[in-house]
Amino acid sequence: MTMRRRDEFKQATKDALAKRVGYQCSYPGCRAITVGPSTESETSSSNIGIACHIYGAGGPQSPRFQAQLTAEEKKSPGNGIWMCAIHGKLIDDDEVRFTGPMLKQWREIAVRKASCRISRTEWSPVKLKDVDLCKTDCTIFALVGENKQFGDVLHDSCVSDVWGEAVEDAIRDVAIEVARNAFEHGSATRFSLQVTSSQIRMIDDGQEFDPFACIDIPVANGGAAALGCLVNKFGGSIVCEYLFEGGQNILKISFIRSKRDVLSMYPCGVEARFADFRRLELSTSPPSQGCRRVVIALPDYISPSDVGSVASIVARFKSADAVYLVIDRVSMLVLERLAAIIPNVTIVGVPPAHWQG
Repeated sequence: MTMRRRDEFKQATKDALAKRVGYQCSYPGCRAITVGPSTESETSSSNIGIACHIYGAGGPQSPRFQAQLTAEEKKSPGNGIWMCAIHGKLIDDDEVRFTGPMLKQWREIAVRKASCRISRTEWSPVKLKDVDLCKTDCTIFALVGENKQFGDVLHDSCVSDVWGEAVEDAIRDVAIEVARNAFEHGSATRFSLQVTSSQIRMIDDGQEFDPFACIDIPVANGGAAALGCLVNKFGGSIVCEYLFEGGQNILKISFIRSKRDVLSMYPCGVEARFADFRRLELSTSPPSQGCRRVVIALPDYISPSDVGSVASIVARFKSADAVYLVIDRVSMLVLERLAAIIPNVTIVGVPPAHWQG
């Protein structure tokens, strides 16, 4: 039987893929440099990197094969990603886990990080504030291997690069503990961890349980402790919302990139304008009195003398369990005054790097 010819990259394409990521592996968390000196001579070098095809270059048995792609498309830079030898083999050994869209997102993030390195700019997740997470998910039906499964999902979706490594670690803790609570105490038969382009969702079919109900317990354990850590340490950059809908517990976690992100996530959200400060009433319809968590998106560039008006607006929602203020581009003085005058609110920055040190 005649073997199908592979549509291999030209050397120029391989070189371009390697150079655009600074000869560094594109696998999340792998910082392996793939080129360096060889001991053969004073001028020789060694390259342990691989230009991998995102969509298979051979026949239907090749990883992530797409029949509609032409030979030129398969050989193009757009179908390639630079990896070290170890991770190049890994992505081809598991095409179910490592999808085409995921690998393209990895490449984009690796290029962005290389751009920061070459410009000597310190890398931080805010550099990727316009980059989406890689969509992936997993569903478990019993508590078997949940730590690794959830860890792999969050790793593969690049939460660490886009939202921050510490945030990823905290979310993983929450997912593990919430899943255990659902199966062990809520009689759940199914738990799903879903990563969309801008949100992480934890969904189970167990008995209704709001994890925020236990978050303020002085000696919290398990899920309450994990969620409390996530909210208290990263409340300035992420928001969490719980709802019970269609017989399912749903915990949603979003990284804040715009005010619209927050308002779309919370049904009890309202946008304040400078005119509202003078009238001390909101020009948009306020959320219902039954809302437990209320989000107020403030106008840009509020100043110290605006803080009193903000306090008056917040006072209208005394019955809420929690109030979030979404702000953008404010001074440290304004933040200090907000914390002093309205101590019981959570301040969310958009984007957080504008005001966090």
